[in-house]
Amino acid sequence: MLVHARNNDPSLNLATAPARKVPKWEKYWNIKYSILGSFKTPEERAKIPYAAAMDGGGDPETQYLSIQLSRKFGPVYVMHGKMPTFPNTYAGAGGRGLEVMPAAQTQYWSLVSCEAMPSGQIVDALTDMQVPLDKDGNYTIVYSRKEDRPANATSENGVAWIEWSPRGEGIDGPKNRPDFGMMMMRIMANDPDWKQSPDHVTRPGMEETVMGPYYPRGTTPPGRPSRPKG
Repeated sequence: MLVHARNNDPSLNLATAPARKVPKWEKYWNIKYSILGSFKTPEERAKIPYAAAMDGGGDPETQYLSIQLSRKFGPVYVMHGKMPTFPNTYAGAGGRGLEVMPAAQTQYWSLVSCEAMPSGQIVDALTDMQVPLDKDGNYTIVYSRKEDRPANATSENGVAWIEWSPRGEGIDGPKNRPDFGMMMMRIMANDPDWKQSPDHVTRPGMEETVMGPYYPRGTTPPGRPSRPKG
């Protein structure tokens, strides 16, 4: 019903909606604004209340960002951003972990790939400690199916990889669109003094301005990527 709704944004099409050719990460507000609204024009979406209580099982201590994609715009999505500082909870005497949680910009960061909302199935995930960082704390993450994974998308090359759902939307039956992709970022229990925290995003559209280098930016490179060896 959402894909075929008559009042959808006319710039979308049935094969890829609500994914857009130039996708952007957005803070998650609620199902009506963030999911249903993603099919609408900006003008129609602005009429949907966003400042309602979070629904869909959200944690009030966690800030969520999400993006919806389609392989029809390209089989590989490459994202860059700066990782907030986080505690090394594996440290501590005797390998038992820390007794006191140290100060950091966030207590936990993770990225998950998933199927469409009707399924809600998680496909793959990365946590903060699993993402290679350069000397400035920046990351490069590649999102693709296994068969499209570029040969250089390895931790040895300073690149993290996360799997694109092999089932697409994950809906049983002929209406499933296998090219759909979705990711969600979770940033949990943030330091209130971290000025670029997503906690300070108080209305839609502020994400990039508030988060600055911590805002994830991505591209879909043209052409088919090289295949991994072996």
